[in-house]
Amino acid sequence: MNSFYILYFLISIFAGTLSGWLGGLLTKYRIFSKKIGYFIFGAVIGLVLYVFLRSVIAGFRIFEINILCILLPIILLLVIDKIKRRKNLSVKSHVTYENNLTNKTTVRSTNEKDIRSEESITHNQKELVDRMQLSKNNIFISYRRDDSSDVTGRIYDRLALKFGPDFVFKDVDSIPLGVNFKQYIDKIIQKCNILLVVIGDNWLEVKDGSGKPRIQDPKDHVRLEIEAGLKRSIPIIPILVKNAQLPSQDDIPESMIEIIYYNGIAVRPDPDFHHDVDRLIKGIESYTNIS
Repeated sequence: MNSFYILYFLISIFAGTLSGWLGGLLTKYRIFSKKIGYFIFGAVIGLVLYVFLRSVIAGFRIFEINILCILLPIILLLVIDKIKRRKNLSVKSHVTYENNLTNKTTVRSTNEKDIRSEESITHNQKELVDRMQLSKNNIFISYRRDDSSDVTGRIYDRLALKFGPDFVFKDVDSIPLGVNFKQYIDKIIQKCNILLVVIGDNWLEVKDGSGKPRIQDPKDHVRLEIEAGLKRSIPIIPILVKNAQLPSQDDIPESMIEIIYYNGIAVRPDPDFHHDVDRLIKGIESYTNIS
C-alpha cells in the first residue's frame, strides 16, 4: 500500500510538471490571451489555497496531496517563466535605450552638420576669402577682363611663382548669391595690404549693356575695388599695360581721383616684360615680408 502511495505521488509530480510545461508552451505561443491566462492563474492560486486550508483543518488526504503535487509544479514553472520574461524585457529595454541614444547622437550630429552647411557659404565660393584669412600679406590684382586679361594672367603667374599662390588674388567673380557684393569686395580688400590696378588701353572704354562706360557705374567691380583700396589707404600700384596712360581726373569719378596720384609702373610686352615685372616685384617686396 505504501509503495502504491509513493508511485501515485511520483506520478502526480510528473503530471504536474508536464502540465506546467504544457502551460508554458501555451503561454509562449500565445494560445491563451492575457485575460484567460490571468483567469487560469488566479483559479489555480485559489484552488491551492483552498486545498491547503482544507488540509490544515481536516488533515491531509490522498486527494489533497494529489492536487498539491499537480498544482505546485505549475505554479513554480509560471513563476520561473515570469522571472525570465522580466529579464528579457529588461535586456530589450536596455538595448532599445542604447539604440535610441545612438540614433539621437547620429541625428544630432547630422543636424549640426546641416546647420554648419547652411550657415556657411559653399567651399568654392568661400575659397578666396578663406585663403586670404591665412595671412596679412595679401596682394590683390584689380583688372578688367575685356581690357587686359591676357597680360594680367602673365603678371599673376610671375607674382604667384615669387610670393606663392596663397598670397596673390585676382578674381572676385564668384560672389555668392544673396550677398551684398560691395560689402563682399570691401571685406576682401580689407584682408590685403597692397592693391595692384592693371590699366590697359581699353580700361576706360569698356561699356556696360546700356552703352555707358563701366567706370561711371557705382556698381562697377573695378571701381568698387579701387574705392575700397583708397578708403583703406593701403599702397596702390597702377600697372600700365598695352601702352596705356593714367586716366585724367575728368575721365574717372570723383571718388577715384586719388588713383592718378599714385606712382605706378609700365609693364611692356616682350622682350621687356620680365624685366619690368622684376621691377614690380622689388617694389612689392618693400611693402610685404613675403619673398
